[in-house]
Parts: sequence; C-alpha cells; structure tokens
Amino acid sequence: MSILRLLALLLCVGASAAAQNVAVTGIVRDAASGDPVAGATIRVLGGTRGTFSASGGTFRLPLPPGSHRVVVSSLGFESDTVTLATSGPRAEIRLRQTTVELGGVAVTAELSADDVVRSAILRKEENLARLKTFNGMLYSKMSLGIEGEAFGRIEDENRAVILETFSRYYYDRDETPPIQIDVLNRRQTANIPSEGNLFALGNFVSFYEDELPLLNARVMTPLSDEAFSRYRFEFAGRSTLAGQTVFVINVIPTTTVLPAFVGTMKIIKGTYNLVEVDLRPTEATAIAFVRDLRFVQRFEHLAKDVWYPTFLEITGAAKVEIVKGLAEIDATVRATSIVSEATVNEPIPDSVFARRTADGRRSIITAAADADSARSEFWENNALSELSEEEKQTYARIDSLVAEADTNAREDERGVGFSFKPNADFNRVGGLSLFAGADVSLGSLVDVGLSGGYSFGLRRALGEASVALAAPAVDGLALSLNGSVFSRLGTNHWDRSIPRIVNSVAAALLHRDYYDWFREDGWSAGVRARLGELSATAGIEIARHFGQINNVQRSVFVREAFRDNPLVVDTRYRTLGATLGFGSTEGAVVISSGSDADLGVRIGGILGEDLERGTTFNGIEGRVRFDVPTFGTGYLPMLLSMAVHGGVSSTETPLEYRFRMRTALSVVSPLGHFMTAPIGLYGGTDYLALHAEHNFSDLLWRWIGLPTYWGRGIEIIATAATGRYDTPEILDPSMGAPTLLLPGYRSTGSVWYSEVGFGLGRIPTFISNVAFLRVDARFGVGTLAKGNWGMAVGLTSPF
Repeated sequence: MSILRLLALLLCVGASAAAQNVAVTGIVRDAASGDPVAGATIRVLGGTRGTFSASGGTFRLPLPPGSHRVVVSSLGFESDTVTLATSGPRAEIRLRQTTVELGGVAVTAELSADDVVRSAILRKEENLARLKTFNGMLYSKMSLGIEGEAFGRIEDENRAVILETFSRYYYDRDETPPIQIDVLNRRQTANIPSEGNLFALGNFVSFYEDELPLLNARVMTPLSDEAFSRYRFEFAGRSTLAGQTVFVINVIPTTTVLPAFVGTMKIIKGTYNLVEVDLRPTEATAIAFVRDLRFVQRFEHLAKDVWYPTFLEITGAAKVEIVKGLAEIDATVRATSIVSEATVNEPIPDSVFARRTADGRRSIITAAADADSARSEFWENNALSELSEEEKQTYARIDSLVAEADTNAREDERGVGFSFKPNADFNRVGGLSLFAGADVSLGSLVDVGLSGGYSFGLRRALGEASVALAAPAVDGLALSLNGSVFSRLGTNHWDRSIPRIVNSVAAALLHRDYYDWFREDGWSAGVRARLGELSATAGIEIARHFGQINNVQRSVFVREAFRDNPLVVDTRYRTLGATLGFGSTEGAVVISSGSDADLGVRIGGILGEDLERGTTFNGIEGRVRFDVPTFGTGYLPMLLSMAVHGGVSSTETPLEYRFRMRTALSVVSPLGHFMTAPIGLYGGTDYLALHAEHNFSDLLWRWIGLPTYWGRGIEIIATAATGRYDTPEILDPSMGAPTLLLPGYRSTGSVWYSEVGFGLGRIPTFISNVAFLRVDARFGVGTLAKGNWGMAVGLTSPF
C-alpha cells in the first residue's frame, strides 16, 4: 500500500439521493455590506432537506425539478423565506442583520460568561437525553493533498485524494455502539480502491464529551465537568437565531502544560444547547504529526428543544518526517459532513443494528453492493458541497468513475496470489544461512508456503513446506488447519519472544546470540481457532533432534568465541501441544488504549515422549500481562504495566523443553525480560517471574518548562523485576549423592534474582518525528544479582 493510501485511510474515521435531482446553487450575502455569509442554513420549508453555506457564502442544494420555498437563517441575521427554482439562474439571497452586541459589552445584568457555561454544563445531560433516535442522509467529503518526497518520487497522480459518500446515518441511544452508517453512494479518485472508501464523517466529534481524543492527545472540551480547571470564559457578545438570543463566548485556556482548545462557542439562551463551536487546539497541544487543526460544528433545531449537529468541517495539516531532509511528507486535509433529510425520535428497525462482520463484531459502517454504480451526473446533481477548482482538476486527472483499474485489481485478487521472499539468518550454530521462500494463495482459503536454503555453519541444506486450510468463518469463529514438514534449526520451546531477524542482526553485529539451538527434522500438524480476542491452538509434532556445537567463532566486528551452545540429546520425540490465549502478552505488542485497562493471558501445555527411550515428560506455562492507566496527563495517561510468568514441568523434561530466563538481547528488552542477567545462564523445570514498570509520562518535564520536541518532553519510567528458576535435585545411585538429572541451565534454587532501574522514553532523534528512543538501565539487587547491571535502547512511536 502506498504512503498516500495509508494516510488517506488513517484520516478516514471510517436511500440514495434521487437521481432526478437538480443542484440549485447560490450565495448568501449580508444585505447591508454585500459580504458573503458563511454557515447559513438553507432548508426546504416544512421539510427536512437542507444544506449550509460554505466559507465564501456559496451553497449547493439538490432539489427535485421545480420551484421550492426554503427558509434561510444564520446567526445575527433575520430569517428569510425565499423561492428557489431548479431552472433559474444562480440564486443570490440577502439577509438583514439583527442587533448584535460585541466586545466587552455586558450581555445581561444577571448573567456572566461563566454563568452561561455552567448552565450549559449542568443541562448538557438533560439536553442530550431529549434525543433518543436520529435518522438522516449524510454527505461526507474529504480532500487530501500531499507534498514532499518519501524514499522516492511521489507520482503527480498520487499527490491528491478525494473521497465522497452519501450515507444513511442512524443513531439510537439504547444501542451499543449507538451509531450505524450505511454508505449508499461513493466516489473517489482512482488512486484509492473503492473498497477503501468508507469515509462517513458523522457525529464522531462531540464537544459535549468531557474530552476529545485526537490521536495521542486527550483534549478537555470547554463543556467538560472540569472545564473551569483549564479554561476561562469571556463574552464576545450576543447574537440572535430565529428570534432567540445566542451567547457568543470566547474560550481561553489557562494552561500551557495540558492540551486545550481555544476559540469560540455559541450557546442559545433558555435550553443552553450548543449552537456552534469554532475551536482549535492550542499551540501547546502536541498532536502527533498534526498542525493547524480546526473544528467548526453547527447544530440545528430539529424538534422541541432538540438540537443536533448537522454540519462539521475539519481542516488541518500534517508533517511526517520519516528522515528529516530526506524523506518528508506534508499533507493538508479538509473534511466536511452535512446532514440532510433528518428525522428525530422516530423508531428505527431492529435490523439496522443487527449487521455483523465475519468475526461476529458489529459492522458500524457498511457499503451497499451498488454503492459504486452512480455516474458523474449523479454527483453533479446531488453533491452538497461544491468542488473547488483544484478538486475539479484532481478529478479530471484521476477520477475513479472513468477508471477501470480498481475493477481489474479486484478480479486479480480473487485468483492465485504469489509472493517471493528472500531471507537470511545468522547465529553461532548455523552461521550464515541464505533462504528463499514463496507463498502461494489459492483463493482466500488455501495458502501454501515453501522455503529452502543453505546453512554454511552446518554445511547442509535446510527447508520447510507448509500448507494452511482456512474454513469460512461462522458466527465470528475462524478455524484453520495447518501442516508442515521440515528440516530446520529449532529453539527453546517456551521462549520465542525475540524475532529471528532481530537475533540475526544482534549476533552478526553485536556478537550476542540470544537462542540455544538444535536441529530438528520431522513433521507437524495442527489446528488454530480465533473468536474475537480469544485464540487457541492444538497440534502434534514428531521430530528427531540433533545436538549442535558452535560452528562460528566470530561475528562481523568481533573475532572471539560465542558462548557455548548447550547440547541436547540426539533422539526422536513425539509432542502434543496446546495454547489458549486472550489478547496479547508480548511486551513489544500490547499498547494501552489510553483510558481502559488492557489484559493479555496465555496458557500453554505440552505432553511429550522420547520414542527411543520410552520416557515421558510434560509441562505447562502461563503468562499474564496487564496495563492499567493510573493518572491523566492530557495525552495517553500514566501507565502501570505488569507481567507475571510462571511454569512447571516434570523433572525428566529435556533441555529444549525446559524454561529459560528471558533476558535482554543487547539493546532489546521488552517487558517480561531481565536486563542484568547473562543470556542462557538461569533456567529450570519450574519458575516464577514478576515484572513491573510505571511510565510517569512527560508531565513533569512539561510542568517544569524544559525544552520540548514537537510539544512533548522526556518520559520517566520506573522498572523492577524478580524471578526464581529451579530444577529439583535427583538422587543418582551411580554418583552416590544428589545431582541434577539433566544438567543444562543454572538453578537459582530458593533465591530470587532481582533488579530495579529506570527508563527514559520519547527521546527525540531530531532526524525523525516518527521514531523516538527509549533508554533503560537496571541494577541487580540481592545475593545473585548484586553487582550486575544492564542497559537497553529501543525505538518507540510518538503515540
């Protein structure tokens, strides 16, 4: 997927209009000055069809052929009823101003700006509760422009994207989630596949909420219950709307540390509903990549005391510095949504909220089968927003309605897919191994994988052939069968937390090989299942294991021996294994949602038999990872992360199936790994390890006023870990004394290996706003770890 497509899809948060309509165009002006009036409501008299005037006062209103009476209203102007004819010239509507008091003029003797805002906060739940259901047509448009280069030239036809949709928009307060959107018609520039256009910008922005999530920031709204802790309010004056008084209030933040908005909001007297907001984040609000963000939202009176947002416009710019000065992307975006044909508090059929995806989840946004069937004439007659000259030129170059590329691509995807993947591996046993692999997909249900290569350390060929058969999902349950035959280098059964490519780089460049190795030749078969966050696997493997010694005595920069590779017993095993998981337990994967706790649980078990010696063994391991937000910071909250790992196995368990302490690999140390212990030293047949860290975020850094980068400072993190690994001693009559039956890893016995430390996160690289550094340092405490220390350096994202 191109960078352009990725940006467009990330910006997407995400019955048909009558084909015989004719778009009536016009402009709304101030009768006295002739200036254009932005944000005026133009709505059919006695009906629900309507639109808004744009920033230049212009409007488009699709209507059936003929003449229509419409009501035109705007803040500060007297409402007017005029006739619009679909066959007439471009309409010009002039509105007369009402009396408006501005500046520091006292609005009333009884009310202050604070009083108005307090009334709006106190009555917001009451006001929101009046709306039980909503049903309307939603027109959405997004225009995205791209400048800059990203590791190569961006073609001219990929420097702009336009997405447009007509959708049926439903809201039901009693449903979870309460929104359902059905895309009925859509068009987009041909550089975006039609199936990627689910852009329907409905009421995803609500300034009635306590905070508004904007990427990494959590910005308190001016109508939050705690608004007076972050804002002060001043009267800008008052206006009128349809004869009712509207208070115009300046929103002024009182903090330069926490995210906040600045701008104006307009509240109607009586019910204290929002009528309009025009807000933007303050300069001190650091939203990743984004600059110059602005929200304009307007509300309409749709029923008695019921106001609903029927217009939303979001504008902004983004700058992504993949590599500063070399690969940079600048983007500008304008997204608009207009609600028409709105009805409120009328029953919505149950079937509307019954749609489900293949995995059983609610499908909030769906596209009709014929959503792409409308031609350009439809959009000419029905679009509620005029195209700018630049947008017209963009469509002329890359209009999807006249391009067949997407159709051809979809047809190709239904057939055979093929991908080729060269690969390389390096470790102290296999040395440099070069591989080539191919994946072949036969439709969507069959995947065949082939890989083969040569290990220069083993002086032999290695390879694997696999097949996966996926069954069609039923009620959200996904099942697949898999099987493989192989001759490969295997690693410890319980710990595969470091990606092989990362280990190869560390071994080759830093002379640090994380894994212990053995060769295994055999076959396996199994089944996988997934239902939402739940996953399960079960399988059988029969393979011969071969112990291996070090075959490499140097890395790229170091000529000295690697640590010894422990030998396993050459024999043939049959193992049955199973896992059951919920969420994720890997420290490098789990990222907190920011407001709720995240939990990951994994339990795995194994039954094994040495087919040549007749001995059996078994083991079980459990891992739990949870992340709990602790204190709000205005961005992602402070976060307490904890991991508990433990396992027990029989004393006859072979070395390759024992538990080994998870340690740092040079600079790589995700949560759940010890940083001060040597690689491959401690282990056993049973263990328990506890890991914890608390990220205090960069709040203290910003509070002190230290220099920031893109508005953010250095995060401070406290860390600790402790663990015990043991292998019971067995009496060996030939030795005459207790000894370890299967020596391999060192036992800690009843002593706990412990370490504490700190970390610094969000350290800027100054050459990229995409990647930041994290540095951790830990120090051993207690009998076993005292005097040991370790460091790790990693990359983190700006989120």
